[in-house]
Amino acid sequence: DCRSASFDMCYGYFQTHKRENLKKDIERACLVLWSYLASYGMLRSSNKVVLYKNPFYLKSLIEYIAENDLSDIDVSDYDDASKLKRIISTYEDMSKKLGFNYKDEMGKDHEFKPSITFITKVMLGVYSCVPAFDTFFCGFLKKEVNVNCVFCEETLRSIKQYFVGINVMSGLVTDAFELANNKVFRLKFARQIDMYGWERGKELWEKEVKKKNIKI
Repeated sequence: DCRSASFDMCYGYFQTHKRENLKKDIERACLVLWSYLASYGMLRSSNKVVLYKNPFYLKSLIEYIAENDLSDIDVSDYDDASKLKRIISTYEDMSKKLGFNYKDEMGKDHEFKPSITFITKVMLGVYSCVPAFDTFFCGFLKKEVNVNCVFCEETLRSIKQYFVGINVMSGLVTDAFELANNKVFRLKFARQIDMYGWERGKELWEKEVKKKNIKI
């Protein structure tokens, strides 16, 4: 019943529905991804998507996902130049697919540009090829990996080097998780590092808050 089940359901769906199979039911794919994003707070009114769009807003992205699969890539591949280029290219393409123009209540024109968190959350839920660069993970990157929260090849290489350096990669276990349709998947390193970085980033944030004597 925990929120992480949203990831399991989303990732499981996109791993069992590829290319033409994914295109057969665009509406369902949109709803699965929309539900996952909502579960992780990506559809708060502050980012404008929920105010001006509906699940079918993701249609062009789903069509793109059907033609572009990064499921073969994991953290262990972050020193492979060709795979890094595929990751960065997909990130840039998704940024364009998810952006849109809108008018506010006063009729003023605006442009919505998806955040690094929004885009990487999609890439995590669909491919599990990169961790989600959210607030806590970015805090972890800055304070422990010593890199800024910028989605680029250098940052991804630094993530791999950090985890290899502290001998975590060899200790990560590709735990199996099972979905209702009896399909079994393995947790990729990117997902485990996502959870590790989020927890560590949260711990660092809480320590900083306590130092400042701010009540949480």
